[in-house]
Amino acid sequence: MDIYGWIRLILIAFCICAALFMMACMLMMRRAKRLTVVRRTYPGRGKKCTFVQLSDLHIAKMPVSWRNIAETVLEERPEFVVLTGDLCNKIEETGRVADFIAAFVSRVPVPLYITL
Repeated sequence: MDIYGWIRLILIAFCICAALFMMACMLMMRRAKRLTVVRRTYPGRGKKCTFVQLSDLHIAKMPVSWRNIAETVLEERPEFVVLTGDLCNKIEETGRVADFIAAFVSRVPVPLYITL
């Protein structure tokens, strides 16, 4: 294969990678329209522990109200709640995150642990 064949092959590979990257970005930008509750039982020692993990809320663009989230969490009767990552996309949204957390803890009377 001559140099032009290699260049053509590299350009085709680049276009395929760019298309796959764009598709992955579009999938990541889709927002959840509902809350999904997953129940799992883990073998352990002693009593059963129930907790709720809320992840990737992106609070500024959240299509589900905090009240709906709080009601769903209360139905599960957890011992604690963990908020894990992606609470906001920009530093300017931290005020909305603080408002969400304040409203959430006023409604859900269990310990709340947060990771950033």
